[in-house]
Amino acid sequence: MNPLTRSPIATLFLVSLFLITPQLAAEDAKTKNTKPNNLSDLDNALENPTAPAPKGTQPKKTTKPAQKNSTKPAPKKTTTPPPTKTTPNKTKVALPEPFETARQNAIDELIRASVSKYPILRANAIEAMQLIPSRALPLTHRGLTDKNPGIRFIATVTAGMLKLKPLIPAIKPLLNDTDPSVRAAAIYTLHTLGEKISLNPLAKYLSSDSPRVRANVAMLLGLIGEPSAIPMLARSARIPMPRTAKERVELVRIQIAEAMARLGDQKALVMLRAGTMRNKLPEVQMVSLNAIGLLGDEVAVGALQPWLEVRMIEVRLAAATTMGQVARKDAPTSQKIKSWLGRLEQRALPVILREANHTRVTVRKQVAFALGWFNDPVGLNNLNRLLKDKNQEVRVAAAASILRRCHRIDAAIRKGGAKIPVTGIDTRPNRR
Repeated sequence: MNPLTRSPIATLFLVSLFLITPQLAAEDAKTKNTKPNNLSDLDNALENPTAPAPKGTQPKKTTKPAQKNSTKPAPKKTTTPPPTKTTPNKTKVALPEPFETARQNAIDELIRASVSKYPILRANAIEAMQLIPSRALPLTHRGLTDKNPGIRFIATVTAGMLKLKPLIPAIKPLLNDTDPSVRAAAIYTLHTLGEKISLNPLAKYLSSDSPRVRANVAMLLGLIGEPSAIPMLARSARIPMPRTAKERVELVRIQIAEAMARLGDQKALVMLRAGTMRNKLPEVQMVSLNAIGLLGDEVAVGALQPWLEVRMIEVRLAAATTMGQVARKDAPTSQKIKSWLGRLEQRALPVILREANHTRVTVRKQVAFALGWFNDPVGLNNLNRLLKDKNQEVRVAAAASILRRCHRIDAAIRKGGAKIPVTGIDTRPNRR
């Protein structure tokens, strides 16, 4: 399988940290009276996401009126759609006990996060559950009507990626959504699900003055997989955004380059490598590294070993994560390359594990995200521990990584002959 066509299920994580999070966090910022505009501020804002909202932001308590008679009220109508026929039930594979326990704990955590009052937790829950389509369906359906446009966008994209056809009636009204990113996502998803719909509006959105809209639409075109969109994306990257900070402009260009590379443009990989090697902005470096990892760029990952020693923790972790991502690619060029990637993975893992107890929330969250790309039992042990972290952001990231690991193990067992190491894995109940 061509590494440039791999499914970008994890694409939204780091990109949303810098492009989508401001939209998701707007609600949180009002509640907390904070403005998370950079890594440090975002870290502080996430430090205690489960704290009670300030006075005036909590919902009012209502008292139920006393019933005058014993007549039972009519049952409430449910809005959950019927099970999708596009994702047929396969015979359930029994995972080794430590992994099955970890998977169930992870699912429980994501279900709790899906009804959180904090938009970023609801969004991450939808993304993480993509690896279990039957579980993702009700979360995605609820997200389509969420009051936060960032969540409506993520839910709509998820419906397209997972081919959730029962949600078509709920997606069509989003063509008239107040947010252009949501409208673009609705076009992508309806097109993906086989509905007759014009893709022409996406070209207009690519020239938007909003960096968020432009980056989101670039990602959607990459998901559609039509190489004829490459020239359109290249033009979009050249359109100036004079009112946008340099950092955000660079992030948009990286997102556009990733979409072009996913469509088969090898020249776009050069831009992604430049974003890593020559750009001095840490956020740009991190998003570039994530794109390189998801695209399985073996050439770029070979130059990342010195990055395991860089001073900034976030960039160091991003480089180590990229090594794990490339090591998980579907079809390495040769057995020799596969062995070489395995050695890189062994060097990267200790870099991640050293930061597993870091005091900063964003670092622990990044560690949890990174460990999902490795297969060692020690990493799963740390994920089980991070699933009990005091911060819900970290717990959700750990839950997503546990599901990613279990998904790979499930696939390996189905192929047959898989040897799954289970020694030393902590399976104690998820108590905090």
